[in-house]
Amino acid sequence: MSELLLILAAIAILVVLIRAFRGKKREEAEEIKEEDVFEERSLDEIDTGGVLSILGTDYVVEERNRYTSAGNEWYDAKLTGDDNEAWWLGWDDSDDVSLTAEVDFAALEVSPDDLEAIADEGQGQIEYDGETYVLSEASEANYHRGGDPQGDQMYYWDFHDSAGEKLVGVVLWASQSYNAFVGSILPRSQVEILRASGDDDVD
Repeated sequence: MSELLLILAAIAILVVLIRAFRGKKREEAEEIKEEDVFEERSLDEIDTGGVLSILGTDYVVEERNRYTSAGNEWYDAKLTGDDNEAWWLGWDDSDDVSLTAEVDFAALEVSPDDLEAIADEGQGQIEYDGETYVLSEASEANYHRGGDPQGDQMYYWDFHDSAGEKLVGVVLWASQSYNAFVGSILPRSQVEILRASGDDDVD
């Protein structure tokens, strides 16, 4: 009888230990989950010296800029990837971002007069690399390089392909010079922030 009591007591102790162990593991898992949420970063936090991973490729943030127009604002960051090629990551409060590279304005085969007509009519399209891009937006904005509060005036045209996955952008500066950018539209979830700025440590 005493042996049976000892066995039952041992089983009871084992059950208590197992429950305590499971409870500890559950608490650790919840702590890890809360920590992950706490460390989640926003693109609005990135600055010079930051490191981003986009579709498996790492980029260093060279500069961050702000744009304002009619009460709206959006941002872009100049990125340097492999072989020091430059890319531009653009974002606003939507779920998508743009990743573009600068191309020669002449490669678009569109004239300043064509762009002016497109802006006046509020519609139009251009051709690039055998594909047609339709006007999405054309408007004035102020460009705040590095967050400069003054800003420089610019005019921009955004064109998208029929699938809404690729874009062509054109910028006209106050100096009357043009820049052209070509790239893709990606879900924001494809951008991982490895380091928000040069002041942070790499995770």
